[in-house]
Amino acid sequence: MTTQINEINLPDLSDISDSNSDDLIDKLAIVDQVEVELTVEIGSAKITIGELLKLKQGSLVKLSQLVDEPMKLYLKDRLLGYGKLVAVDDVLGFQVIKLN
Repeated sequence: MTTQINEINLPDLSDISDSNSDDLIDKLAIVDQVEVELTVEIGSAKITIGELLKLKQGSLVKLSQLVDEPMKLYLKDRLLGYGKLVAVDDVLGFQVIKLN
């Protein structure tokens, strides 16, 4: 069994400025169909091991996130922006308010 390895030519992005985003989009067309996973952080909580062991169905965990505070949108560990949860038909959605 032979494995075939083909070279690909990726575009040079070093000459792209922030003001020329259309040119950047054109040069990134090669990866246009690559899927990525986004994560929305609703909040976090610090609890003790004792509190963790006492968790059961119906337990409440108070999060650090304020009710009216925008939620964070991440790609891996990179913060992309902020938004809010919305209902889209019968599932949750995320409406982007601000991108970094």
